[in-house]
Amino acid sequence: MGVKYRAEFQDINAVDWRIDIDEAGYSGRVNTFKVLAPGFTATWEGDGSRVGENPIRSSKAVVHWCVENSTQESFLEAIATSAELKYNVLIYQGISPTLWWAGTVLPDLCTFENRYYPYAFDLTAVDGLGRLEKLDFTYARTYRDWETDRKSTRLNSSH
Repeated sequence: MGVKYRAEFQDINAVDWRIDIDEAGYSGRVNTFKVLAPGFTATWEGDGSRVGENPIRSSKAVVHWCVENSTQESFLEAIATSAELKYNVLIYQGISPTLWWAGTVLPDLCTFENRYYPYAFDLTAVDGLGRLEKLDFTYARTYRDWETDRKSTRLNSSH
């Protein structure tokens, strides 16, 4: 994975954020893009808002991309027609960026506005927690077992 696009911005509370869009096999320069307020939206599924009520909940993030030119539009069209797991979204927080959220882009949720530049594009990614329901976990499983399953799932993905 290599960072193909990056956005850096501050939210209304002056918190620094960085969003990286990684592409499998990419090793070129990092391109920049702009986001529309609030930059991104992260949501968590399931009940419980207090600590300990529901500690494991799946999440998704929607990056609010401001498409400014045909180069960005072509990249987003490539995402929309790509295999799942080819692109990842990584969201970092703070001046010394700390990973805050990470997930895989869902190409089937890409939609384009029929407008000229600039226009809004919502890039949706999920944390992948839902993929774990297909794996049988026991205490005897190791990280290596999980990594082998993950690679197998990536190679056999039909999306």
